[in-house]
Amino acid sequence: MTVTLGGITLSDDLRINGLKNQPQVAGSEQMTLGGRMVFTSCPVTGGRTITLESFRSGDSVYGYFTGTQIDQIAALRDLQTTIALVHHLGTFQVKIKAINVEDVAGVADPSSTSEYTGTITMIEV
Repeated sequence: MTVTLGGITLSDDLRINGLKNQPQVAGSEQMTLGGRMVFTSCPVTGGRTITLESFRSGDSVYGYFTGTQIDQIAALRDLQTTIALVHHLGTFQVKIKAINVEDVAGVADPSSTSEYTGTITMIEV
């Protein structure tokens, strides 16, 4: 399955970490006037942090972003519109909060095709 963010096709090797560890249900406890405990629960439908990640281990790069993709993602972040993230783990409606990447080659003047590793942090809406 192809990974896309707001219509931008990304590397298929990007991963989402910690998605399964986040709460799927929110709940509250309340006491009635008669002293009974009432527990209310509902599924979490938004507000989760989703981090799309590429990384480097030694000489190996696992997933990457290009300079052009980073520029396009930054433009979407600046608009603060809700966009679709399509990933192997599902489809999510998100807003981009932060971009934290670095050039793989470490050159002074990277090009639009230079590879970057790092994270794109989003909030599910």
